[in-house]
Amino acid sequence: MKLLVLSDSHGSSGSILTALNKTSPDALIFLGDGLRDIRSVLEHRGDFPAFVVRGNCDLGAQEPAERLIELQGTRLFICHGHTYGVKSGTSEARAAAERTGAQVLLYGHTHRPECRRVGDLWVLNPGSCDRSGTASAGIVSLESGGILCYNIRINE
Repeated sequence: MKLLVLSDSHGSSGSILTALNKTSPDALIFLGDGLRDIRSVLEHRGDFPAFVVRGNCDLGAQEPAERLIELQGTRLFICHGHTYGVKSGTSEARAAAERTGAQVLLYGHTHRPECRRVGDLWVLNPGSCDRSGTASAGIVSLESGGILCYNIRINE
C-alpha cells in the first residue's frame, strides 16, 4: 500500500494535484495547514481514502489535531506538530507516538522534509507542498509487513 503524505499547502491545491498525479497513491494523509485545499481536491479526486488533521493555520476546522490510524497492520500517529513544539525538535511528538504504540510518526509544520528512524519508530515530515520551488511530499510504503518511508520533490 502506497501512502502519499502532504502538509502545509497554504493555498496551493495545484501542488496537491501534481503530487497525486505523480505518485498514484492508494491513500492520502494530509497533516494540516491547507484544509481548504485538500477539501477542494477531494471533491474532484476522492477516489481513495484520505486521513486529515488540522494545523495551526486551519482556524475553525473541525478535524482532529492528531489521529492514530492503522493500515495493513501498521499504526501511524499523524499530527501537524505545532502542539508538540516540533520546530524545536521531535522528542515530544515521538513520545506521543510511542505512547500509542505507533510504528510511524507523521508530522508537518516546519516546512522541512525529514525522514529517519529513531529506534523502532519511523519519523517522517513531508515538508511543504506549497507553490515554492522546493515543494515536497512523503511516501510511506506498507508491503508484506515492512515499512519504507522517503521524501520526494513534487515539482521535478
